[in-house]
Amino acid sequence: MEFYELLIFGTYFGQQILNVFNLTLTGTPATVTGSFAVAAAFGAVESVGVFPAGSPFRIMSDLVSASLVFDKVRVVNPYDLTDFYTQPFPTGTNGGAGGSPVSPAVAYGIRSAQVRLDIRGGQKRIAGVTEDNMDAGGAVGATMLTVLQNLCDAMSAPLTYDDEGTTLTANIVIASKPTPAEEPTPAYGGYWGTLEEQLAQIASGGIWTPHTTVRTQTTRQYGRGR
Repeated sequence: MEFYELLIFGTYFGQQILNVFNLTLTGTPATVTGSFAVAAAFGAVESVGVFPAGSPFRIMSDLVSASLVFDKVRVVNPYDLTDFYTQPFPTGTNGGAGGSPVSPAVAYGIRSAQVRLDIRGGQKRIAGVTEDNMDAGGAVGATMLTVLQNLCDAMSAPLTYDDEGTTLTANIVIASKPTPAEEPTPAYGGYWGTLEEQLAQIASGGIWTPHTTVRTQTTRQYGRGR
């Protein structure tokens, strides 16, 4: 089993929008790198201009405003510095939701169930909300709540990539990072120093569910980004 960090970079009203996911990968790649397999399984590799239907990335892009531009995907294996994949998205890779876009600080929220006491449940904030998809008081509109649930279902399930007959399976996990006192020489990205240590510090199998009201993200206020 290998461990990866996947980053989706975007731009929204001049602010950098970054979403970070951790995944494990099982199976031995035959013709591709593990990092490419993770990007493809997540749905962030297009084919003939189309991203795979039902994949986490495709659902994310359908969820957010057309004013949000997806810039690139980057996948890194912190324990193999030759195993990384970076690819700009094709020009015109924007969100698919219509309507008047609101501030980058407003976001859809999803969370994963806590499955072990020493690692909290995961949280994700997805910028690109539009006024048309919010009801009174910031409640997520019914249509987008369904799309959010679809995203949660996709993130809760194993993600697969067919490498010329070899099935590689990726799972989204919640990863705990060490403090400097716990790990004075962390791996790339601040993870635990060895793969074995990091695999002992992940929570997997937690079911993702949507927040029914929008969230706010201080780090995405104008002039901050991320």
